Amino acid sequence: IVTTPIRPNPTNFPPFGSLALIKHLKKNGYDDIDFYHIDGNRPDYDEVLRYFEEKKPDVVGISAVVSTAYEYSKKLSLDIKSMHPNCCVVLGGNMGASANVLLRKAAIDLIVLGEGEEIFLDVVRKLEKTNNLDDFNDITGLAYLDSTGALVNTGYREQVSADEIYDIDWDDLAKATDINIYFPLANDPNSPSAHLDKDPRFKDPWRSGKNYGYLYTSKGCVSRCTFCHRWDKGIRFIPVKKVMERLDEIIEEYNVGFLRVADENFGTNRRWLEEFCEEIKKRDILFHVG
Repeated sequence: IVTTPIRPNPTNFPPFGSLALIKHLKKNGYDDIDFYHIDGNRPDYDEVLRYFEEKKPDVVGISAVVSTAYEYSKKLSLDIKSMHPNCCVVLGGNMGASANVLLRKAAIDLIVLGEGEEIFLDVVRKLEKTNNLDDFNDITGLAYLDSTGALVNTGYREQVSADEIYDIDWDDLAKATDINIYFPLANDPNSPSAHLDKDPRFKDPWRSGKNYGYLYTSKGCVSRCTFCHRWDKGIRFIPVKKVMERLDEIIEEYNVGFLRVADENFGTNRRWLEEFCEEIKKRDILFHVG
């Protein structure tokens, strides 16, 4: 699984999508997975090529979350195929909405349409039996070119349940990169806690030395704007109990005292929000919302 550079410089926003994919594969018996965090580590391209030459992967999953990943994804896929013609290159993320362009211009075999956990697992299972793309038409949630060159869309998969959204293992990120990038000291000038430091409680003595972290509490949107592409149907809120388990984990493991809720539609379910506020109050965490 590889991330792609989507901005000129790396950010400290964790690659939740890739990590969720990796954990789901591992839960289903696939342990031989490398996570190459190109977006975070920014290796020279020659180093990237050496990595793939040495690893000789059977399957590569490229995370392309937005359109700025196109140039890199195209170049990388072409070079991987040149080195390893039998490697199956799968692309996921919102850039997959441009499936027709990607499949014809880059060396992408399969594109995941929507959440990748179950779809990519099915792809890996199928690849144990065949690499003939015409045999993949029974996997819902894919786009590919068949043997005649026609674009195939196998439809859309049911979404994962709310308590499975962004279910990740932070150890997978720690093995791939410097985990401290994603849990910076809150009072570091480079920390993304600029809004929180306007709160007088930011300087409470017991918060000194605490780190800043990210979590999602929902996925999707309450609106249906015609100009917006997203795979998600509606909005799903992660159960508050599950959110608090994940929050308690990063409080304990990474000394988090400040939180950015990464949601795009935080607060649109009032009943959920009231429960969230009651629970987070018990933890004395300062949080703000994306």
